Amino acid sequence: MTTRITTCLAVTVLAAALVPAFGQNQKSTPPEAPQTKEAIHEAMRSLGQEVDLLRSAHGSAYEIERIQAEIERLSALLGGDLPARTAARAARGASPAPTPTTTGGTQSVVAPPCSPGVTTTNFPGTTGVISPPIAYDGITFTTNVAGAGAFLWDLNLNTAILHPSSGELDITLESPAGTIVTITTDNGGTLDNNFNGTAWDDNSNDPVTDRAFVNNVPVSPLSPEGRLQAFRGEDPNGIWKLRVYDDGTANVGSVTSWSLDVSTLASAPSGTTTNLTASPGTIIPPTAPPIILTENLIASGLGTYLSKVELYVEITHTFGSDLDITLTSPAGTVVTVTTDNAGSNDNTFNGTLFNPSATDTVTDHVYTTLVVAPLLSPEGAFDNFLGQDPNGTWTMTVSDDANLDGGVIVRWDLNLTTIAVPSPSAPANVAGVGGAIPDFSGGVTPVPSIFTANVAAGTFLWDVDLNTLITHTAGADLDMTLTSPAGTIVVISTDNGGTNDNVFNGTLWDDNANDPAVDHAYSNGVPATPLSPEGRVAAFRGENPNGTWTLSITDDAAADNGNMNGWSLDISTLPAGPSETSTTYSQSPGLNIPSTAPPIQVSDVIAASGLGAALTEVELYLEITHTFAGDLDITLTSAAGSIVQVTSDNGAGSDNVFNGTLFDGDVLDPVTDHVYTTGVVVPLLAPEGSFDFFVGENPNGNWTLTVNDDANLDGGTVVRWDLTLRTCAAVTSFCFGDGSGTACPCANAGAAGNGCASSVNANGANLTATGTASIGNDTVVLLGSGMPNSSALYFQGTSQLNGGLGNVFGDGLRCAGGSIIRLGTKANQSGASQYPSGADPSVSVRGNDSAGDVRTYQIWYRNAAAFCTAATFNLSNGIQLTWLP
Repeated sequence: MTTRITTCLAVTVLAAALVPAFGQNQKSTPPEAPQTKEAIHEAMRSLGQEVDLLRSAHGSAYEIERIQAEIERLSALLGGDLPARTAARAARGASPAPTPTTTGGTQSVVAPPCSPGVTTTNFPGTTGVISPPIAYDGITFTTNVAGAGAFLWDLNLNTAILHPSSGELDITLESPAGTIVTITTDNGGTLDNNFNGTAWDDNSNDPVTDRAFVNNVPVSPLSPEGRLQAFRGEDPNGIWKLRVYDDGTANVGSVTSWSLDVSTLASAPSGTTTNLTASPGTIIPPTAPPIILTENLIASGLGTYLSKVELYVEITHTFGSDLDITLTSPAGTVVTVTTDNAGSNDNTFNGTLFNPSATDTVTDHVYTTLVVAPLLSPEGAFDNFLGQDPNGTWTMTVSDDANLDGGVIVRWDLNLTTIAVPSPSAPANVAGVGGAIPDFSGGVTPVPSIFTANVAAGTFLWDVDLNTLITHTAGADLDMTLTSPAGTIVVISTDNGGTNDNVFNGTLWDDNANDPAVDHAYSNGVPATPLSPEGRVAAFRGENPNGTWTLSITDDAAADNGNMNGWSLDISTLPAGPSETSTTYSQSPGLNIPSTAPPIQVSDVIAASGLGAALTEVELYLEITHTFAGDLDITLTSAAGSIVQVTSDNGAGSDNVFNGTLFDGDVLDPVTDHVYTTGVVVPLLAPEGSFDFFVGENPNGNWTLTVNDDANLDGGTVVRWDLTLRTCAAVTSFCFGDGSGTACPCANAGAAGNGCASSVNANGANLTATGTASIGNDTVVLLGSGMPNSSALYFQGTSQLNGGLGNVFGDGLRCAGGSIIRLGTKANQSGASQYPSGADPSVSVRGNDSAGDVRTYQIWYRNAAAFCTAATFNLSNGIQLTWLP
C-alpha cells in the first residue's frame, strides 16, 4: 500500500479509452417496435434477458451486439430512456396517497467542523401542471425494396424536396433492419430548395455540413451528415423509411419525389483488416494560428482493393472545436474527419474511433468536457477511399485554427480492410412515396415543464435538498433535473417508480439519504422519502446559490398525467469553504473474481490512520476488469460501518468499463444513466449511492470495498482501488473582524481574515500557524502580526464562541471559548511575535493536549486608550487546530 497526502483538490484520474473491436456483420430485421412507453420498456427488459441468456450460453457475439443495438434503438424512441431496475410492482390502488402539509423536509445536513456556522433556509418554488407530451413526430415516407440481393454493398438516396428554409429540415433514413442514419440536420439556413434534386452519396466528397449553399440552387451530389456506409452488409429487402422533421415555424414544404439506388453483392466478401499505429506525442502549441501538423503511417504488403477505413485518435486539446482533422490516402484523396466540432470541451477526442459504420455523427454528438466520445462517424465519407490501393503513405493532418488552447497528438491508428475486387449488381432505383411536410406544431415529444425558485442566501453552498409534492399516475414517466444559477444540471430521477401513483408526492431528495432512487422498491400511492437522487446534488457544493434555480420535469409518455403541487429547496450555506486535507490510499490486491456459480463476493480493506476526525468528501477510483459489467454489485463501507452502493447492475454486457473509473460525487454523469460501450473505460462517474452519507464521520479505521458477482460464466479481477479521504485541515482560521460575522464594536472592521481594526492598524491583527499539529511531533508555531509594539497574550480555548462568529470583547471579538489556558505573553517587535520562542514549552505541552483534541487559539494585545471603546485592548482572529497522534 502507498499513501499520498496532498492539500489540494482531487486529481481527476482519466483512463485512456480502449480501441473497440473492429468488424462488421450482417443484421437481421428486428420486430416491429411497441407503441407505448411501458410496452417499449418491457420489450427492452425482454431483450436484456435474451442478452443474459446468450452470454450465459456463450452465444454468438454478433447476435448479442444485434440485440444490444435493438435495445439502443428502442431507447432512442423514448429520448434515451432505459427501463428502471425496480422490484415487481405492487398492486395498484392499494392505499391512498397521504396529504403532506409542508414542502420542507427533515434536514440531515452535516456541516464540517472546520467551517462552522451552517445556515439553512427553505425557498419555495413555482407550481403548475406537468405538460403531457405533444404529438409531433415529423412525417414518414416509405418505399419497399424487393427482389434485391441479400448483402447491401452501396446505397444512394435521391431527394426532390421543396422547402423555403432548408435549415428547418431534419432528415433521417431508416433501413428495414432498423438502422437510422442522419441525412441532414439544420443545414442550408433560410435558403430555398437546396435539396430539390440532391443525390446523397457517401462516395461524394462534399459533406452537407460544410457546404456553402446558394438560395434556390439545388446541390448534388452531397455526402450526408451520417454515413450511408452504416447500412453496408444488411439485407436491403423490406420497408425503408425517410423521416422528415420541420423544426421551425411559418414555412411549409413537400417531398415531391425520392428514391433509393441499391447495389448488392451475392454474398459477404471475405476481407483482411490490418492495423497501423503510431504514438508521435506531437505538441499542438497554444500559439497564433494557423497551426498545421501532419503525421504519416506507411502501409505495405496489403491487398490492393480497399473496402473500409477506420481511424482511431488519442488527441488531447483544451478546446475541441479548434481542431480541423483530415485523412489523406496514398492516392491523394483528402477526407474531412472533423471541423469545428465539440465546442469548448476538453479532450473529447482522446480515445475516439471514427468508424463509418457508426450512427453517432461527429457533427451532432452532445459533448461533455473531459468525457471522451468513443465512437463517431466522421464528417466526410471514408467511402471516398473505396476501391483504392491502400499501400503507401497515409497522412493525418491536424489544424488548430484558433489561439490560446493547445494539446498533444498522443496516438493514432488506421484499420485498413481489403477484399478481392467485388462485382456488385448494377444500381436498382426504387422510388418512394412523397407528400406534404407538415409544419412544426409548436412542440416536440416530450416537452419539459419548467418550475423556478429564487434563492437569496449565503455565497458558499454546502448542501441543497429538494422537496417535491408531485401527483402523477406513473412515476416512471417523469424525468427530473435541477439546474443551479451557475448552470450546473443534476439528474434527480429518470424512469423510476414504475406505473405506481404519486410516489414523489412528499419526497425529500437528499444526498445524505442512503436510499438511491434507482434502487428503491416503490409501492402504489406511497410517497418514497427520503431518497438520494439519481445524480449527485453534491455537484452544486461550493457554488454561489443566489439567483434562480430551475426544476425541469419532462413527462415522456402519454396516457398518464400529473401536477406539481409544491416544491422547495433547503439551501445550507457556510461563511466560507472548509479548509481540507486530502489523503489518498492506493492498493493493488489483484483479487480474482472467478467465473463460477454466484454469489461470488470478494473484498479488500484499506486502513486509514492519522487523519482528521471529520470527513468532508470521499472519492473512489477503481481498476476492475470484468467481461459483463452488469454482473457487478459494488459497495464501499466506511470505518464507521456505513455502507454506500457504488454500482449495481450497470453496464449490461459491456467488458471492462470500470477498469479505470473515478467515482466522484461532484460528477454530473450518473453510473445508472451512462451509455456504455464494451471495452471503453468510463473515466468519471457519479456513484449510485451518495458518498455524502459519509460526511462528518471519523475516517480513521478500516474501509472495505466489496465486489459481488451475481451471475455465472463471466469473471474478472479487482486490479487496484484508490480511496481519497478529505478531512478538515489541521489548521482552520475563523471568527473574523471583517464584517462576515459578528460586527466589531464601533464599526472598526478589519481586513478579510484578520481581527478588528486597532489604533495602529486599520486592517487588524492576524494569527496563523505553521508546523504539524501532532502530539508525537509537535512543531506548531503560532504567529501574530499587525499589532502595536506592546505586549501580546497567546491563549488557548476548547471551543468556538457563538458558533465561530465570536462575541464583542474590548475593541475586538473574542473567538476562543470554553476552558482557557494562557500559553504565554510576548513582546511585539515591528508589530509581530510568536509562541513558542526561546525556552517555551511546545503548544501541546503547555496546553496539556491529547490526540484528537480540537483546540482554539487567539491573541489578546494592548491597544491605545479611547480608540474605540473605553477598553485598552483588542484581539486577533481565531484559529483552530485538531491534534493528531
